[in-house]
Amino acid sequence: MKLINNLNFNGRCREAFERYAEVLGGKLTAMHTFGEMPGNKVDAGIFSALAEGGRISMPIGETPWSPCFGMLTDRFGTPWMIDTLTAQAAS
Repeated sequence: MKLINNLNFNGRCREAFERYAEVLGGKLTAMHTFGEMPGNKVDAGIFSALAEGGRISMPIGETPWSPCFGMLTDRFGTPWMIDTLTAQAAS
């Protein structure tokens, strides 16, 4: 069985992932929350690296809702929606 999900959490990500690992028999090997990411920014190089061998469905760039948004499917078939918040929205 292949599970593909797009999950959003409001401060309970760790709790949710630990529960999902328990239910699905998985193991969490690393976890970084949005607040733990340096500067809460996505470098275009990260987007490009994820896109290598995959398919970009929306190039990374500024949108009306985000200073940096893009969509791609990586070489393993995993879809990614990369989105950052404005400094005002992040605080």
